[in-house]
Amino acid sequence: MLYKLCGFVVNNALNVLGDKAVDQLQAWIQDPKQEFAQALDQANARTWRVLELAVAGNSMGQWLRQRLITGAERGVLAPVQIWMHEQGEEFRLACAAELCTMRSQQRLTLDISPAGGRHLIAAYTQVPGSEAALANALSTEIQAEFPNLSRFVAEYDNQWLPQTFRYFLKHAVATRPLLRDMLQFKALERLQDTQVQGFSALEQMLTEQGAAIETELQHFGSSIAELQRINAESLAILQAIYTKLSNSHRQGPISPRLSSMLRSSSDVELLQILEQRLQALPAGQLSVEVLDAIGRLAVAVGKFAAGQQYFQQAATVAQAGGQLAAEAQAQYNQYRALLEQQQWDVALAILLQAAKLDPQNLRPFPLDKFQTKRILGAGGFGVAFECYHTWLKYPVVIKTLYREELERDIAEIFREGAILRNIHHPGIIGITDCDYADVAQTRPYLVMEYFPGESLESYLAQHGALSIPQTLVLAKLMAEALHTAHQQGIWHRDVKPDNVLIRMQDSQLQIKLIDFGLAVSGQRVVKTVLSGLANQSILGTSLGGTFQYSAPEQLGNLKAAVGPWSDVYAFGKTLSKALFLTSAPSFDDYIGLGGHALAKLIGGCIVEDPKKRLQDFAVVLEQLNRVTLDNPVFKI
Repeated sequence: MLYKLCGFVVNNALNVLGDKAVDQLQAWIQDPKQEFAQALDQANARTWRVLELAVAGNSMGQWLRQRLITGAERGVLAPVQIWMHEQGEEFRLACAAELCTMRSQQRLTLDISPAGGRHLIAAYTQVPGSEAALANALSTEIQAEFPNLSRFVAEYDNQWLPQTFRYFLKHAVATRPLLRDMLQFKALERLQDTQVQGFSALEQMLTEQGAAIETELQHFGSSIAELQRINAESLAILQAIYTKLSNSHRQGPISPRLSSMLRSSSDVELLQILEQRLQALPAGQLSVEVLDAIGRLAVAVGKFAAGQQYFQQAATVAQAGGQLAAEAQAQYNQYRALLEQQQWDVALAILLQAAKLDPQNLRPFPLDKFQTKRILGAGGFGVAFECYHTWLKYPVVIKTLYREELERDIAEIFREGAILRNIHHPGIIGITDCDYADVAQTRPYLVMEYFPGESLESYLAQHGALSIPQTLVLAKLMAEALHTAHQQGIWHRDVKPDNVLIRMQDSQLQIKLIDFGLAVSGQRVVKTVLSGLANQSILGTSLGGTFQYSAPEQLGNLKAAVGPWSDVYAFGKTLSKALFLTSAPSFDDYIGLGGHALAKLIGGCIVEDPKKRLQDFAVVLEQLNRVTLDNPVFKI
């Protein structure tokens, strides 16, 4: 590469000698005093030194400013520095590292011996026809080993390298009388006055402060070497993490499935080892990619607080680097980790920040149409938000859905939502709208009526089991709602205490069944429970709850179709939970009912064989209507 550059400039300089140019060049190369070779060597060294100064960045720029660098000097350095800044800090550092590598490999040093002179003559006789052709030739030659410098040579001003070399060669020749007398400098004088002033000032600075500049650039080279070591260590950390995470979990917003992915002691140990290695790196050199990756690993092993902190760090680093998309994604991942810790208010604040930075990819639903009040909760397939309709002025609940966790296609769920919208039953939560938050239709959501109650699961945890009369009231309200939905061909598929909302209104119990049709696949439920991951994450807790109430045919234990009888089974299990605080009561629990008809009803609902089970809610209601209620009092 050096000989192409030198040959091009020398060819320009000697073209005034015509046919004698090659003979003269050979004579100079063979000159024992090596005056011409030394002039070339000096010009070459200073050309690359200027480029090193230009790419050294703020630390070197500060050092130069402390030595009162002149405006003329800045006029030469500043355009390159500005261009480098526009390409990004990573590119500038890569160029600097490649320059350091080239210098350490003696790739920037000319061989001024007669043997090196022969390379120069060969390059002299085969020079490109223009600066643009020269830039293309140089770029192609170093592209494989030094791709970033290759890009600089190809994309930046293609006259910069030959002009810089030309200027320093002229001044090197001018200090050697024999060469100066024999050469006319017309071909070397192709610079504007302002450029001449700048190069002249740099020439003086390089001469007067050469030793100091050399020391500073050595320090800079050491810093680049350290950065290379840090980058190698960061890459090793990334590789260690990526061996544990599938492709779908390495990039993009994290999903609930990641939170129950890894739980072995070796996975936790790997996280601890990588955290120690990460702490050994300088804090200012941590990249967004590494912080994001180790945050994902922390979430995958259930260390949600640690994951949230790493995502927070990643967002801070991204913000400092002006990486808006990376900052937004880190904020969103932080929101997911906060959900796992049930820190609803903080999670909502972080989500809104992420959506503001990148609404196209991270907005959960139209935030201008629905004012977000709070997060009501999160489950295996979505998050519920209490919102206020901006235009129609009424409260709603919006449930964002994780389509990858649902058993059925979103289009089918939306179709059933349209049917539910037309079912006006007091025991079924009303669906008012459904849509996608993005054009690509990857982020679905449902809009539902707001019901100010609490889940049956929550009520039982606070107040204990229901009485027989209370359970009968609950049973009839639930059965009526499910029977109505079944008449429209809609099965609930996930009846359980968490999906039953209750409240008292005018001394009367009111219920709302929520999440019709939003069930996770039975295989997914079983796999989560058998792996011991239930109750270790939002997804695990949700699926663990589903497992306790799902019919055998839903879990794949029996080769039978899912139908109304599947909801009957979950209904019976829910009544068991209400009466006994367990979905799997013992024989003694049933004996404690004293032969009450409710025991027979529950027993008929939870038969393992779906053919022997009560088949639908028409039959369930028929039995319930024969039971005497004895004026139950239901207090909440």
